[in-house]
Order: sequence, then structure tokens, then C-alpha cells
Amino acid sequence: EVSRRLNMPADDISGHTPLTDYGLDSMNAMELVGEIEAKFDIQLDPTLLWEVPTIDELVEFCEIHYFGNDA
Repeated sequence: EVSRRLNMPADDISGHTPLTDYGLDSMNAMELVGEIEAKFDIQLDPTLLWEVPTIDELVEFCEIHYFGNDA
């Protein structure tokens, strides 16, 4: 999903680089949050990607708050 939104190969996206560094804008961020919600049947704040701006931080946030893992 992320690589498609950013229009770049997944291998070129680092988990610890803010998605905005790759050009993710607010519209794409909100759409990506919606896709994550639908895929995992969870509810996220629309501004989440500004609070946890990297893929690694997003995964850790979801593991702790939605999937019961202590990352």
C-alpha cells in the first residue's frame, strides 16, 4: 500500500525514514490510514501518520494499541 501511494518500489522505502521524506502528502496520508483501518478492521486517528511518521513507528503503535504485543 505504501509503495503504491508513494509510487516507488517497496525496497526503496526504509522503515525508519518519515514517509513525508518520500513525498507523502496529507491527502495520501489520510487515504493510507483509511486503507489500514479497512484491512485490519481498526479505527485510527486521521492524523496518525503525523504522530508516528515512519513505518516502523506505525507498526509498533498498532502492535501495542491494537494487537496486544509489547513490540
